[in-house]
This record gives sequence, structure tokens and C-alpha cells, in this order.
Amino acid sequence: MKDLFEKYSNWIGLGLITLSLIGGALLIMKKGTLAGESNKNSLMEEKNQKISELENKITDLEGQIEQLKSATPSADSQPATSPSPSASLAPTPSQAAGKININTATVVQLDSLPGIGPVYAQRIIDYRTANGPFTSIDQVQNVKGIGPKTLEKFRDLVTI
Repeated sequence: MKDLFEKYSNWIGLGLITLSLIGGALLIMKKGTLAGESNKNSLMEEKNQKISELENKITDLEGQIEQLKSATPSADSQPATSPSPSASLAPTPSQAAGKININTATVVQLDSLPGIGPVYAQRIIDYRTANGPFTSIDQVQNVKGIGPKTLEKFRDLVTI
């Protein structure tokens, strides 16, 4: 037996080393798999938490939008403040034809014009509040973001 061991000792040593390496590799793979699963679970929990936070924000924003809608006067309603001098004048023929007066229009009315959204509508109102009524339709181009191309989209739909 001693002769047999001496004769094959190198092979026995290599076999033991191989078995040790395979066993170690299997342990590493097993730990990696477990770590990967726990990592996946924590990532899923993070994603679910973020989704929940976003859903809450959406709900809050929807509530704010509803509040703004109910606070914004409709196109048919008159402002609660006293009418401006130009509003007390008799309607001109162009107003009778359904044109929007840019000196008295509400955000909703201005927003209905092509090329004008709620932001530009508010800018028009802010401009006329700061500078007085428009004396010509071309003055609308003085409002930030409204140029000749945008003005041409709604020129025939407005009056002063």
C-alpha cells in the first residue's frame, strides 16, 4: 500500500485539490445566487416604493388641477372686479362676429386661440396689466414668446 501511495501520490494530491476547488466554486456560486436574490428583492422593494410615491404625487397633482379648474372663471363668467373702460364700450362689429377682445379676454378665452396655451394666455394678461390695454393687435408680439408666426395663427380671431 505504501508503494501504491508513493506511486500515485501526485494524482491523489491533484484530485484533492480539484475537489477543493470545485467545492469552493460551488459555495461561491451558491452565495452569489442568494446575494443576487436578496439584491433583487431590495431593488423590487425600492421600485415599488418609488411607484407608490409617484402615484401619491399624481393624486396630489390631480387634486390641484381640479382646484385650479374650479377657481378659474369660465369663458361665460364675468370678472368680479369692476369692468375696464374698454369693456363698457358697445361691442364693435368684429366683436359681434365672435372675435376675442385681447384687452378683456380671460385666460380661458385666450387659451382657446391657436398657438396660445395657458402660459402664453397668462403672459398676455400680465403684459396688459403691466402696460395697459393693447392699442393694436401687433403689440401682442411684445409678449415674451409670441412672434409674427404665432400672431398670424390667431390674428383674424382677435380684436382690440
